Amino acid sequence: MDTDLSDLLALLDLTPLDDDLFQGESRNIVGPRIFGGQVIAQALVAAARTVPARTAHSLQAYFLRPGDAREPVLYRVERIRDGGTFSTRRVVAEQRGRPIFDFAASFHNAEDGPAHQTAAHSAPDPEGLPDEQTVTADFLKDEDISENFRAALLRRKPVEIRPVTRRHPLRPEKAEPIRQVWLRAAGEERLALLELALLRDEQRVLESGVGLPVADAMARGHCAATTRASTPARGGRCSADSRRGGGSSSSTRSRGCAAS
Repeated sequence: MDTDLSDLLALLDLTPLDDDLFQGESRNIVGPRIFGGQVIAQALVAAARTVPARTAHSLQAYFLRPGDAREPVLYRVERIRDGGTFSTRRVVAEQRGRPIFDFAASFHNAEDGPAHQTAAHSAPDPEGLPDEQTVTADFLKDEDISENFRAALLRRKPVEIRPVTRRHPLRPEKAEPIRQVWLRAAGEERLALLELALLRDEQRVLESGVGLPVADAMARGHCAATTRASTPARGGRCSADSRRGGGSSSSTRSRGCAAS
């Protein structure tokens, strides 16, 4: 199904049930199982509700069991510690009384800090590039797949994505471990971070290196994301580096990046 910005806002608007206990609704985004990015984003919302004055800068998540998209999800927040500059939260997502997801996040006061980076990869301007749906539709035009599967691959998302690096969604060719995309999201800074958390499960923006500076650039306009092992940001472009280990866990850590 398509997901527009208003639907995303509704999905991320958790219902408080008790102190540190929240309920989130589900969407059939990719099938009967809950989309992993939805659970990550909702868990981040639940944790952030208990740390109003600080911003998430890193998280670690584990998918324990498949979630049912037909049922709501309960999020239990444990306040591990509130220090002078850092706060730590643990969130367990549950369905039918069983944990399906475990999440830990660290929040930090906004402040300047050391920065390190490598040279940025060049990229064409986004205005001359087609969006992701157009690119994917061109790849799929001769594919013998079901209409439901085609619709799922072409569904609209609340973040506009314009690929620089193009690959076939069903038969990607061997290539260098680098991918570039332009991203644009409407909304304020925290919303943009939640949108990135939602998208990370699709590997559109890969797991590590995406934080609030990237979200700020997205909120202002198009932001370029280069995904590669150990590729920080430079020159007004926002980059993410990726590490994947078996598909069962995800980690995200904020790195410095300035909007152009």
